[in-house]
Amino acid sequence: MAVSFRLAAACVWTTLALIAVACGSTSPAAPARGLGFSGGTTGVEIDGSVSGTSQGLTASAATAASSDAFATTGGPPVTVSIVGTSISTTVDGSGHFHLRDVPVGDVQVRFAADGLDATITLRDIEPGDRIHIRVRVTDRGVRLEAEQRERRDNDDEIKGDVSGLSGACPDITFTVSGLTVKANGTTRYEDGACAGVRNGVRVEVKGQRQADGSVLATRIELED
Repeated sequence: MAVSFRLAAACVWTTLALIAVACGSTSPAAPARGLGFSGGTTGVEIDGSVSGTSQGLTASAATAASSDAFATTGGPPVTVSIVGTSISTTVDGSGHFHLRDVPVGDVQVRFAADGLDATITLRDIEPGDRIHIRVRVTDRGVRLEAEQRERRDNDDEIKGDVSGLSGACPDITFTVSGLTVKANGTTRYEDGACAGVRNGVRVEVKGQRQADGSVLATRIELED
């Protein structure tokens, strides 16, 4: 299963190939592990955008595929909620939504509309995180395409497909979800090596934001 806020902390774009194949479900899944919500204010916010269409949705719930936008004007709204809590909102006519006081830990975000009932999982949320997610509706559910986190510890975590690769190992530069990533001789690799980093390969990057806005990778994991 794999699927944009400014703080003094770093922004993290995480592109996931996460498809939640939960269409057809009539009830929310059980809460994901690690929910740390106890009724207080966590400071966690999720700002999201939804795009794409699905044959399973009513015509009024999705625009034509050529528009590459997801709108709810004129039909039943798409509800976005945090499974296991009362936190809920609706997607507006421009395809955006916002959730506040989201639990820490691992949470499941549910998307529900006529012909759509699917969840995605956001893991390891920490107090004060500011998260922006970009979600695409597909005929099989929803796909989390990108995630950006602003964290207090200044660590960046990015997941996504490599593009714009340049340089030669160990000193390479590439882009993931609009962020420039730089690797050098100190970068550690998991499930592969520097030579395995190619355009189109999905990676998980951890590193530190630099003054020029790039991320200096301390670890790169090559994903299947």
